[in-house]
Parts: sequence; C-alpha cells; structure tokens
Amino acid sequence: MPKTNKAPTGGKRSRFFSLTTYAIEKQIHKVVSAHINSIRALCYILHDKDEAEPHYHILMRTHSNWTTAQISKWFADLKDKEKKPVNTFCETANDMDALKKYIIHDTPECREEGKYQYSPDDIKDFGMCDLAERKDCYDSSYEILLKVLAGANPRELVRYYGRDYLYHLNAYHDCADKIRELEGYREASMFARMNMFEEKNLKKVEDIDDL
Repeated sequence: MPKTNKAPTGGKRSRFFSLTTYAIEKQIHKVVSAHINSIRALCYILHDKDEAEPHYHILMRTHSNWTTAQISKWFADLKDKEKKPVNTFCETANDMDALKKYIIHDTPECREEGKYQYSPDDIKDFGMCDLAERKDCYDSSYEILLKVLAGANPRELVRYYGRDYLYHLNAYHDCADKIRELEGYREASMFARMNMFEEKNLKKVEDIDDL
C-alpha cells in the first residue's frame, strides 16, 4: 500500500485520509451524512473479490485539519449484524494519486501478488478522483476570497474551510475591502458570483465542492 502517516490521538493533523472499513455501504452513507459539512470530497470502493473479508477502501479530503483518531471516531458506533463493533482503520494520506491506483490494485506490487484488478468504474466518486489530479497542495485561498466578496456568512466559511479561513479571516476581509475600493462593491460582488457560477459549472472536470 502507498506510504501513509499514522497519527496517534492528538497527533499529526491532516485533510487527506485513507480508510479501510468493514462497515456496509449504508453505514458509510450514514457517517458521511452526519459529517457532510466537514467533508470536501471522497470516494470509496468495495473489495469483495479477494481472499480477505469484504471491506471498503475510502479516500477522503476534509475542509479543515483532523487527526486520524478524530476521523476514526466518526465510525466508532457502527455495529455489525451480531451487534459487535465494526473495525475501521484510518491513516493520513501522502499521495492521493498513488492511493487512487492502489484501491483498484493498479500497481506492480498488487499485480505481482495476484490481487484482483478492479476497474476505475467500481469506484464511487464524490469529487475525490478529480481532486487527486489537482494534487494535495490545492490552495483554496481564491475560492474563499470569492465567497467573501459574494457576501458569504462567516459562520458557513468557518464550517467549510476551518482554519484556512479562521486563522486568516482579517486578511481575506482586508483583501476583499481593497478589491471593493478598486472595483466598487456591487461590481466586485457580481464578479465573484460569476466566477463561482463558472467554477460550479465545471464540476464534470473539477467536482470538488458545492457552493
């Protein structure tokens, strides 16, 4: 499996995670629904054609930083048919491109081990595969600035972007004020909304985030 960094409780924080869970699909949907405002993108695939017990691999990108212990806690209350805890393992992820290949066993190591080759069509993707193409260093600064210019509620910006927005709140609003001085309040707001509209309508290529 591609290299990942295990994070102990209270340890290293990340926005990119790789999970293996023995939960069923409905349980995954339940967890995602409960934390939908914290998740920026994700994808998952069922591995049921190997010798191992059927399980799901999940790749996830959150809006703000979390530890693996915190993400694992999202799945902590899940139970199987016998009312026993469902095992879920979580690691921070360094290389989403490599992981995207790993979860379909499209690596030399997997082929050498004779693992079943899954199709990319087996992946249920909610923006994660497109995000992987943009690399882990994707910068949301301009995206946040557009939403500030468009008059987004700061509460919602904190919910979606976490520390990215909260720690630089004054910088975003100062920049927005300067843009408004140069372009006019109405013009700056309209320009931001048009940019956001264009971004949203590129979702077939970059299906990352809802406005």
